[in-house]
Amino acid sequence: MRSTTLILFIAVLAKASALRGRLNQQRKLPKEGGDKKKGGKKNKEKQESEKNEEKQESDSPKLNPFELFNPFDGLDGINSLKDLRPELVGYVHNSIFNKLGEIYEELDVLDPIRVMMDISQSMATVCDKLDDFCRAMAYEATINAFQRIQGRECEIEIPERMDPKIVAHLELADAIIQSANPDNEQEVLEMLETIQADMSTLQGVNPNFQSVGVGSLSVAIASFKLWTNVMKDESHPLYRLVFPEEVEPRQDDIDSEVDAGITIDISINYDNIIDDIQTTVSQTVGAAVNTVVTTVQTAANIGGNVIQAGVGVVDTSVNTISTTVEGTVDLATNIVGTGTDIVGNVVGTTVNIGQEIVGTTINTTTAVIDGTTDVIGNVVGAVTENTVEAVVTVADRIKERTARIFKRAQQIVRCDTNGAANGAAAMVEQAIENPVLFSPWNLLPMATVAVFWYSAPSSAAAAFADSFEP
Repeated sequence: MRSTTLILFIAVLAKASALRGRLNQQRKLPKEGGDKKKGGKKNKEKQESEKNEEKQESDSPKLNPFELFNPFDGLDGINSLKDLRPELVGYVHNSIFNKLGEIYEELDVLDPIRVMMDISQSMATVCDKLDDFCRAMAYEATINAFQRIQGRECEIEIPERMDPKIVAHLELADAIIQSANPDNEQEVLEMLETIQADMSTLQGVNPNFQSVGVGSLSVAIASFKLWTNVMKDESHPLYRLVFPEEVEPRQDDIDSEVDAGITIDISINYDNIIDDIQTTVSQTVGAAVNTVVTTVQTAANIGGNVIQAGVGVVDTSVNTISTTVEGTVDLATNIVGTGTDIVGNVVGTTVNIGQEIVGTTINTTTAVIDGTTDVIGNVVGAVTENTVEAVVTVADRIKERTARIFKRAQQIVRCDTNGAANGAAAMVEQAIENPVLFSPWNLLPMATVAVFWYSAPSSAAAAFADSFEP
């Protein structure tokens, strides 16, 4: 069965490579009725030259990006997969995806065949050089995991042979992963670590399935840390491939546009209002001052003329007194009195007019100021209300976006964890039923490594599903 699956995988790769080669060749061939009629010999020579170049390129050895890859860096005493302990599977899992981030950093879309090849190579590279069984299992697990996860099958499917205690721990971990949200990340990690520690101390259970359970929890913890960190960092090399729909428009650009729009609106409205207030007050006060000045000047002129007329009359009266003393005194007194009354009336009238004008000016200015205050109040109120609405809208959008991205990361973690547990448990059950098929390895280390074999492709199939070429 495994040999058949491996042959199928190689056949798929060969078929895809041949298909891509034919498509590339068709793109380079001249169109019928065009260059083929003009200089057919030259075109034929050119085609043969291109074929030779393609053959040389295909025959040249290609560097395996995982050739020098060592996922055990940082793990003391671990130099082989057979030395791997269940609680360390998650560490190796994340090492692979950090390496994939380096390889895929400049890519916007992925070919699923390439991802399958890279994942299987990353796992096969850490097998011992002469361990064909290890490499065969890495390829088989990759194909099986991709088939399951690309079908969005992420539920727990544990064999009946597995101990109920281990099953209960795995189901609890799955429920905790599904309950995760952006506000309880730390609590989720702590609970997963507690479940893993408790599962490690279980007594009276099959040690092989126990290794599967502990290893799967190690994957859950590492995967949760990896993908929640990726979702928070748009500069992470894996972000564009895992969350392609979230790349454009970036949230920082959205926030800047909203902030700029609010600032411009406030500035323009406020400046216009201030200009209108200053112009209205200046015109009103200026007109009032001019009116008062003109009135006072007119009153002064009238008073001066009356006084001068009174003086002239007095002079005339004096001359008359010298001639007719008796009636002239009465006449002069009456004239002087009349002149005084006239001046008093003029001055009084002028004062009243000035007071009325000043009062009117004050009332007008007060009305303008009151109206301006109302306008400013209305504008400030409208701006404040619009600003609050804009801030609330942006906050809601950020919250919705965060929840959407988190849900995507949560789904990857769940597929990763359950895919590893399902695949490894099924392999252990097969080994228990047919030990001869797995004789190259002892069952206990194989149970741990099986989690590794199934976790990486399960995570890759779920994480990159939205970036695969149609």
